[in-house]
Amino acid sequence: MKKFKFKLERILKYRESIKDEKKRVLTLKNQKLFNAEERLKNLQYEAENNGIKEGVVNINYLILTGQYGEYLYLEIEKQKEEIEKLKPEAQEARKEYLEASKEAKSLEILKEKQETEYKKNLLKEEEKENDNTMVQRFKKIG
Repeated sequence: MKKFKFKLERILKYRESIKDEKKRVLTLKNQKLFNAEERLKNLQYEAENNGIKEGVVNINYLILTGQYGEYLYLEIEKQKEEIEKLKPEAQEARKEYLEASKEAKSLEILKEKQETEYKKNLLKEEEKENDNTMVQRFKKIG
């Protein structure tokens, strides 16, 4: 009995490997975006909590606190720009992954249809063979 062989198996494997690569790239871009957003949250938290504590204030502490606050706000702006740059990259990677996924899925569906058709034909052949066997047995008996 002949085993089912999908003629486009190599193309399917190729498209699945492309899909896997696009998924890897998407994961990296999303991780990079997530890390940038987390850094922004941390910077914003630091900026909010950079106030002067109660009590006697040393002028050097006041200057350092002001400089650190200025540094934090500059970093926050840089981080916002970085996030805005990373968002389209992540969206593009997602779009490419979805496209590669669709292409691979369409071949998987085609393979399943052909395999189902193959199994139907195989079943018909077996039934036909069984019918022929029964007819020949009946002829021998009769």
